[in-house]
Amino acid sequence: MSFAFAAIALAMGAAPPPPPPPPPVPPPDPAALAEAVLIWRDHPPHPRTLELSAEFSIRERVVYMLTAAGVRRGGRQWFAKYRVLQDFLSSRISPHLQENERPFVECLARRYAYMSIGDLRTLRAFLSTPAGSSFWRMSSVYDQDEFDCARSVFRDDIEAVEAEAWRLIGARPPPPAPSVD
Repeated sequence: MSFAFAAIALAMGAAPPPPPPPPPVPPPDPAALAEAVLIWRDHPPHPRTLELSAEFSIRERVVYMLTAAGVRRGGRQWFAKYRVLQDFLSSRISPHLQENERPFVECLARRYAYMSIGDLRTLRAFLSTPAGSSFWRMSSVYDQDEFDCARSVFRDDIEAVEAEAWRLIGARPPPPAPSVD
């Protein structure tokens, strides 16, 4: 029976080409982004959010580097090299945290910047009420965004010193992934 289906499919010709990829998402309107940033001005993340997000990004990159270098997780070398990389990257990133505060907040706000300015103002008005403020704190609507934005904001800072970090652990970076284009 399956042979018959295969013969029919072959007789009908090749499979249709896959659909084209979706167009890239255009950047948000600058005025809407500025309005969305005001939400974070009114309801800023916890004061240590940027610092904790930087630490998360550094830990994530350290684990990636050690895994890519073939260091066995949990072994003696893992802990020694983990500490070396963690301290090295932290010493290069931490002094510049405040420089990344605005891009970090803009990244958090970008998700909301696709709303209309009127809707953003309505949202800000709601969040300024006790119920809205409580909702904002309790819902943690931006928790995952913090991790994603930390990756985005700190990526350039980490990559700028990554070659030196590879030398510190006596390893070479893996070859770049092949292009899909």
